[in-house]
Amino acid sequence: GINAEYMGNYQGLMKQNLQVGVFVFLSLLTFTLQENNLRVKEEEGLGCQMCHLAVDTLEKIFEGDLFVETFEIITDYGCTFFYSKYFCDVIEQNLVKPILRHLTARIFNSRVGCVKLGFCLFPIIVADSDKDYERRVLADKPPVKRPKVGPKPETYKILVIADTHVDYDYKEGSPTVCRLPVCCRNDSTQASSLSFSQIDGEGEKAGKWGSVAACDMPIETFYNFIDHAVNVIKPDFFIWIGDNTGHNVWEHEKKNHLRSMEDISNRIKQKYGKLGQMYPSLGNHEGLPCDNFDYSSDKHQWILDNSTEYWKQWLTPESQATYRKIGSYSQLHPGTSLRIIVVNPLVADTLNEFLWKNATNPLNVLGWLESELSKSEKNEESVLIIHHLSLIHI
Repeated sequence: GINAEYMGNYQGLMKQNLQVGVFVFLSLLTFTLQENNLRVKEEEGLGCQMCHLAVDTLEKIFEGDLFVETFEIITDYGCTFFYSKYFCDVIEQNLVKPILRHLTARIFNSRVGCVKLGFCLFPIIVADSDKDYERRVLADKPPVKRPKVGPKPETYKILVIADTHVDYDYKEGSPTVCRLPVCCRNDSTQASSLSFSQIDGEGEKAGKWGSVAACDMPIETFYNFIDHAVNVIKPDFFIWIGDNTGHNVWEHEKKNHLRSMEDISNRIKQKYGKLGQMYPSLGNHEGLPCDNFDYSSDKHQWILDNSTEYWKQWLTPESQATYRKIGSYSQLHPGTSLRIIVVNPLVADTLNEFLWKNATNPLNVLGWLESELSKSEKNEESVLIIHHLSLIHI
């Protein structure tokens, strides 16, 4: 629980923040008027100018230390009720602050917001129309040809691997209920009060191959699965759609991502590599932090470069070059007219904070996909599109 001293400090800081907030708002308003001299000159009307002034001032306030500190106190209070202080501090630093920064930039955009609110006439904003895009794409669509299927149609046995979320720190005999969102680990300690992880367990100990609890999978279980898949299931090819790291997102670093990606790749190569083909893809957990991918810079290029090296055995040179640029690729399955198109999920992930500021067709993946489908259509190919996320999340 939260003690009286903590609540007293919290209430005092909130009162102080409110007083300082009013002063800062008035000061920023005066400063902006003097400094910018009502800088919005391309639109006529005092209403438009005042809208820009108000929205820009609010952006400065919400990006300032005053609001951030207040927000931290609120989130810390809610988080520590369920989880350890260590977990809450890391989540606050690595997830809450960046999300707050990008969300503020998205909401307090005066050039767009003041037009949508009706205070300004310019710039002219035209919303994208799904129907217009659909009509353009389908304008040159050829007549549909139904394939002739004989009494014994050609079939493929495809094994899809998704969301392995292996935990290299999984420990047999460790608590399945703890003060962190993920338990059954080397550092898991038995929960002594309410936590979300108690929903899935009643205090059992972690089993050798895994546990039906708030735990990820031990790597030995995945190794066993691959052996079974190769020797018993015997698929024609694998589809591997990512999410390899554990759910302990507050501890994620580059080395965690690369370790699981390389290890799983090597295990499949060792057991299956000489037998057939695999089509790998990123998942949303390959972003760092989880779900995040900065497509406007080379900040996350390390993900694409390293995974290209791990997967080059299965990708054609053309696919490698395309994937290294946009995290997507397209290639024909050997000896068939079946085209596999893998789409980067991180450029269409609703939880990718970099999309909140600008979600306009990042890396032109949509244009690339349209081009690939058009070529396949002209060549009368069948197409299998692989994407980690379901349509409701993109």
